[in-house]
Amino acid sequence: MKRSFGSGVLILFFLPLLALGYSSYYFISDAFHSLNKVSLYVILLLWILSVLSFFLLLYKLKKLLKNEKRLTAELRIFSSSFDAHEAMAITDPNSTVLRVNEAFVHTTGYTEDEIIGKKISILKSSRYSKTFYTQMWKKIQGVGHWKGEIYNKRKNGEIYLERLSISAIRDEQGTITHYVARFLDISEFKKAENLALSRTNFDFLTGLPDRKSMMTKLQEEYARAKRHNFYSAFLFIDLDNFKKVNDYFGHAVGDALLQEVSSRLSHKIREEDYVARISGDEFCIILTEMGHSRERVGFGLGKICQNIIDNISAPYFINEHRVSIGASIGIKIFPDREGGVNEVITHADAAMYKAKHGGKNRYLFYDGEIERKINESEKLENEIAKAIEDEAFLFYFHPKIDISSNKIAGAELLTRWQHPSKGLLGSEVFMHSIKETKMILIITINTLKKACQFIHAHRKSFSGTFSFNVPARLLSMPDFIELAENTIISYDISPSQIEFEILENEMIEDFHNIVANIQELKALGIKFSIGDFGVGYASIGYLKKLPIDSIKIDKQFVLGMSDSASRELIKLIINISKVFGLLVIVEGIDSEEHLQLISESGADQYQGDYFSRPLCEQDFIASLELEE
Repeated sequence: MKRSFGSGVLILFFLPLLALGYSSYYFISDAFHSLNKVSLYVILLLWILSVLSFFLLLYKLKKLLKNEKRLTAELRIFSSSFDAHEAMAITDPNSTVLRVNEAFVHTTGYTEDEIIGKKISILKSSRYSKTFYTQMWKKIQGVGHWKGEIYNKRKNGEIYLERLSISAIRDEQGTITHYVARFLDISEFKKAENLALSRTNFDFLTGLPDRKSMMTKLQEEYARAKRHNFYSAFLFIDLDNFKKVNDYFGHAVGDALLQEVSSRLSHKIREEDYVARISGDEFCIILTEMGHSRERVGFGLGKICQNIIDNISAPYFINEHRVSIGASIGIKIFPDREGGVNEVITHADAAMYKAKHGGKNRYLFYDGEIERKINESEKLENEIAKAIEDEAFLFYFHPKIDISSNKIAGAELLTRWQHPSKGLLGSEVFMHSIKETKMILIITINTLKKACQFIHAHRKSFSGTFSFNVPARLLSMPDFIELAENTIISYDISPSQIEFEILENEMIEDFHNIVANIQELKALGIKFSIGDFGVGYASIGYLKKLPIDSIKIDKQFVLGMSDSASRELIKLIINISKVFGLLVIVEGIDSEEHLQLISESGADQYQGDYFSRPLCEQDFIASLELEE
């Protein structure tokens, strides 16, 4: 179009010259020839056309100058816009940067020389997946633009939030020729926005969420718990004796105390839990996704709440004052037949007031049945602690018989509790109550000491092994490993006469760490056995991975030995164990028939009433003497 316009201007410019030249030709020609009327008319017409062409040329030149001024103004406006406070970048269709403005350099930290020729993706942060960017560019190429808030990365690695818009530029054929990106750093704006939001939804004194925020969170958690069929808990916490602190020390100390309590509470919860200040000296905690068993959740909550009470009750030192308070906690496990979140709060509040009126500095469940079980468990733990102190635990010896010689090859040490009112109790009655406490470590080490004492005292008459159950949890504790090693060394016995028996089902949770610690103890000479083999997980795979010496086949298999399939299964387990070089012990042998069957199957040792029930120490010594 520009070329045709220029050609037209040239034609109009040369047309008068042509007319003049032609008329001059005729004028000179007429000097030699006589003029006629037709020639005169032609000359006149050409002169008229030349005058009109001249004025048309002036008009076109004036219009051209006017367009040039307009284009110059538009370029000036574009240049001004390009260098405005909003960062801009122009790329080719392959997202290679062609041009950036000063705001881009200021925002990203990249100079023009550093960024031009690079891919615009150099600004990408690591906060988004590949799918996010794929969908973003798909939209740009489809509808021609995209805008939104996105995190990008400056040259120094700092991640910042920007409001970004990207537009595609197309030619007459619809092909994308360029992309134009415009963005604005809104990090400071977002900080101000969040600050304003925090002032609306957070407590001004402690910085914790307020009651309104707590209600929103509780509604979300309540709906999630019902949808996914798990239990959460709401703790209503009221500070004991807080009013006295305000009255005696003043409100400044009281405010500082509330801030310190908030800090202690915040450090005692998991990241996924939620603590809020409801009002005055009242706080709450939402403990999320505690488990699927209501009873087990209850047991766990008792320990959590006691820990919170102990933490809050520890002395505070504020402005040179020593301040002491307590806390009463009401616990509501949800969801549980209540009408909604308002009843969750009401029930927890009621339990808190009951706890406060019952003596303060304590916790109480809204559910009476769980409270009863928790109280029974705590009572049992206290009784066990007293029994340890009074040395009320006894040890019984369950002989292991070598099948080939029919002689005692060792014994399993069993812990019994001589209860003052309930008589002699087996370990199954009390061990589960203390498995998460330090008492399990004390009882296990005491059992090891008993084994070492016996071996040391009867080293001439007893060369067998003592085995006893060691919870897998202890095998991941450095304290236990060190205590066990020091105990064996202190009694100057052969570590190979000690065998730690691990229950199969306990091995899963911390398998690799447990295996590493087993190897450390085996390096000392201690033996290891898997107990209750075959009743839990797929144990055959463990035989290759675990550094063990023997397995004990559970008595459940023996009870079904009248069934040919059960007998074949026992044979299969024994044969596989032999492949790995393991000693095989079968428990629950109560008859000659049972003994005959396992003997034919290739077992090495057995336990059971056929030979003897668990014996007290004197009777076990007597059994050893009979074999001499």
